[in-house]
Amino acid sequence: MDVSKRSLHLLQVLMVLFLLGTTAVSAQNPLERRVTLSNKQSRVKEVLQEIEKKAHLSFSYNPEQIQDEKMVEAVYENKPVRFILDRIFKGWVDYKAKGNYIILHPSKKPPVPEPKFQKIRISGYVLDDGNGTYLNGVSIYDTLSFYSTVSDVNGHFEIELGENSNALFLMVKKQDYQDTAYFIQREGFQSVELRLKPKRIEIPVVLVDTIGADSIQTGDSIAVIDTNVPNWKDEVKQDYKRIRGMLSEQLRFNAENINDTFLRKFQFSFVPGIGTNGFLGGSVVNDYSLNLIGGYTKGVRKAEVGGIFNLDEGDVSYFQGGGIFNAVGGNVTGFQGAGIFNVTEGNVLGAQAAGIFNVLEGNTTGFQGAGIFNVSGGNTLGVQAAGIFNVTDGNIVGAQAAGIFNVSTGHIHGAQVAGIFNISDSTLYGAQAAGIFNVHASRLNGVQVAGIWNAAEEIHGFQVAGIVNGASKVYGHQIGLINIADSVSGLQIGLLSYSKHGYHKWEIGADELFYTRTALRTGGHKFHNIIQMGIDPRSSADPLWFVGYGIGTSFPMRRSFFDIDLTASSIAKGAPSYRLSTLSQLYMGMDFYLAKKVSIAAGITLNAFFVDVNHPDFTESFNPIHRAVFMNEPLGNSSFYRIQSWMGAKVALRFF
Repeated sequence: MDVSKRSLHLLQVLMVLFLLGTTAVSAQNPLERRVTLSNKQSRVKEVLQEIEKKAHLSFSYNPEQIQDEKMVEAVYENKPVRFILDRIFKGWVDYKAKGNYIILHPSKKPPVPEPKFQKIRISGYVLDDGNGTYLNGVSIYDTLSFYSTVSDVNGHFEIELGENSNALFLMVKKQDYQDTAYFIQREGFQSVELRLKPKRIEIPVVLVDTIGADSIQTGDSIAVIDTNVPNWKDEVKQDYKRIRGMLSEQLRFNAENINDTFLRKFQFSFVPGIGTNGFLGGSVVNDYSLNLIGGYTKGVRKAEVGGIFNLDEGDVSYFQGGGIFNAVGGNVTGFQGAGIFNVTEGNVLGAQAAGIFNVLEGNTTGFQGAGIFNVSGGNTLGVQAAGIFNVTDGNIVGAQAAGIFNVSTGHIHGAQVAGIFNISDSTLYGAQAAGIFNVHASRLNGVQVAGIWNAAEEIHGFQVAGIVNGASKVYGHQIGLINIADSVSGLQIGLLSYSKHGYHKWEIGADELFYTRTALRTGGHKFHNIIQMGIDPRSSADPLWFVGYGIGTSFPMRRSFFDIDLTASSIAKGAPSYRLSTLSQLYMGMDFYLAKKVSIAAGITLNAFFVDVNHPDFTESFNPIHRAVFMNEPLGNSSFYRIQSWMGAKVALRFF
C-alpha cells in the first residue's frame, strides 16, 4: 500500500514537471523561434510550410489577401521567424502571435513607394558581434526627431520615423558596447540585423607585496574583519534608484545607454515617456520643463513644474516645484519645493523645502526646511529646520533647529536647538539648547543649555541644566541642580557638585552647640556645597540633632586656605517637628595642612536661630538655645517667631 502511494506521488511529480516543461516551450513567442532555411527560389507558401515544420507552429492567413505564390529567396541560418517574415513581406504584411499560431494579414501601414513615402518603418534585431547572442535593452534612436525604441528580451526592435524626421542614421547604443550608427535607407520598410562590438575592458595591474613564509598566518589566528559598515549615504542613492525604478524599462535603458546630452528650450509631458522628450528624457536638458503629472529629464536650466512629481538625472537650476515630490540626481541651484518630499543626490545652493521630508546627499548652502525631517549627507551653510528631527553628516555653519531632536556628526559654528534633545559629535562653537537633554562628544565653545540634562566632553563657556550637568573638562562654569565634572576651572553652582580633580573634603568637628558634627564639602575651591549633620551627646535621652546644607568658598594661601561658609540647619530634639527651628550660620576660618590629605580647620561663627514659640521644645531647649546670646527678640512684628543670635566657634579635622 505504501509502495503504491509513493509510486502515485512520483507519477504526479513527473506529470507536473512535464506540464511545466511543455508550458515553457509553448510559452515562447512563435515569432522568436529560430529556424534555418535554404530555399533559393521558392514560393512564399512553400517557405511558410517549411517554417511551420521546423518551428512547430502554424500560419493562418487568407490567400486572397496574402500573395503566397510569389517567388522569393529564403536562405537563413538560425534566424528568428519574425526576421524571415520581415525579409519576405518587406512591411506589406503584419503578424500577430496567438498561442502556437501566427496570423498574417495585410499591413495597416503599408510602405509607400519612393519618393512618395513619408514614414520609414524599421524592424530588426540587435546581436553581440562576438558570440551572436541577441541583446536586450539596446537603445535605438533618431537624434533629430527624438523617436526611440529599445530592443526586447529577444533582441527585437521596431521603430517608425515620422514625417518630421530628416534623419540620415540611427544611433545604436548599449552599456559596455561600442556606439554604432545605422545609416537609413530611403525605403518605406526596412528589415535589419545590427551587430554591436563589446568594448575592450582594460584590466588594471595590481602589485602585490610578497609575504615571507615565516609571516603567513593560518587557522584561527587570522582575524576576520567585517568591512560591511552601513552607510546611510548609500541609502540616499538607493532611495533615488527606487524612485527611478518606477520609470518604464525603455526610459531606464536609454538613460543608461546614452551618454550624449541633448539641449532643448522647452519640454511638456503627461508622464515620463509621453511628451516632447519622448523616451530620451534621461538624455535631454531643457531650459523649461512642464509636467502635467510627472516628467523625466537629464536636467533643467531655468524652471520646472510638475503636477505630481519631477525626476531629473542631473542638475536643476533656479526653480523646481512638485505637487508630491522631486527627485534629482545632481545639484539644485535656486529653489526646490515639494508637497511631500525631495530627494537630491547632489548639493543644494538656495532653498529646499518639503511638507514631509528632505533627503540630501551633498551640501546645503542656504535653507533646508521640512515639516517632519531633514537628512543631509554633507555640510550645511545656513539653516536646517524641521518639525520633528534633523540629521546631518557634515559640518554646520548657521543653525540646526527641530521640534524633537537634532543629530550632527560634524563641526557646528552657530546654534543647535531642539525641543527634546541634541546629539553632536564634533566641535561646536556657539550654543546647543534642548528642552530635555544635550549630548556633545567633543569640545563646545559657548553655551550648552538643557531643561534636564547636559553631557559634554569639554566645555569652554557655560553648561546650564535644570537637573544634571556632566562633562569631562570644564573651562568655564556649570550651573545646575547637580554638576559633575572631571576638572573645572570656573564655578560649579548647584545643590550638589562634584569634580574629580576639584575640592572634596570630609570633616569631623565640634562647636559650642554640637560636640559631634560631620560635613561633606564638595565642588570647587571657589564655590562648593556643604552637607552637614550633628548631634549633642550630652543629652542622651532626647539629644539635640541637626541636618543642614550650605555653600562655601576657599581662598588659597600659603599651605592654608581661608574659608567662608554660609549654612542653614534644621534643629530638632528627638522626633522632628514641622515647627520652625532653623539655625543660620556664617563661618570664617582657616584651614591648615597637617599632612598629606589631612588638615585642621578652625574659625568663628555668627549664628542666627529662628524658632517658633509654639514649638514643643521651645521652653525646655530653644529659649535660649545658647547662654551667650546677644539677641533674643520677636522676629519683626510677629508674636509667633523669635530670633536668637550669638557668636560662636568651630573646629574640625578634614580629610581629602
